Amino acid sequence: MSKNKAEHVPVEWSHLVNADHVDSKPMALEIAPDEDERRALAVRFAIDGLNSLSASGELSQRNMAVHVRGRFKATITQSCVVTLDPIVTEIDEEFEGWFSDADQVASIAKARREKALKNGHGELPILEENEDPEPIIDGKIDVGELVSQHLSLAINPYPQSEGADYPHKDDGTVDEEADLRKNPFAALKDWKDKL
Repeated sequence: MSKNKAEHVPVEWSHLVNADHVDSKPMALEIAPDEDERRALAVRFAIDGLNSLSASGELSQRNMAVHVRGRFKATITQSCVVTLDPIVTEIDEEFEGWFSDADQVASIAKARREKALKNGHGELPILEENEDPEPIIDGKIDVGELVSQHLSLAINPYPQSEGADYPHKDDGTVDEEADLRKNPFAALKDWKDKL
């Protein structure tokens, strides 16, 4: 495969694989970030901690593109959105990605979509990833970043401890005043008016 020249953007955890070393026979992969990389990823994902992360999978060449697939497991720590208590969550999910050299692979579906876009058609179908693969940068595929992106999508943005709930009034609506009393910043609510 030829190499698209582009500046490699630094990421918190990178595991580069040379695309030229991937052929039709699946290439096994086992990767995990170190402690500093996990700490940087936790900051990126705005979570309290990324206790563990590992991924296993395989890469193979299919129709002039590289297909990456596998499974990742992570343990994360977040704060409950109601009580601020720590919540530890186990994540176990699959990941998949397609990569190609844009100079060599021209998807018919992508070409049709771009033509429809130029002709001003309204809603366009979303292409499957194998029809619109990510570019191979400088001849390399970053599997660490691929796993990181899938992990970010698997994180619950509003974690809640079991049994934790916002206080409610008798009519079932949220009691905002009770919620403010529990909030450590409630005392600052009207600070501008007092100045």
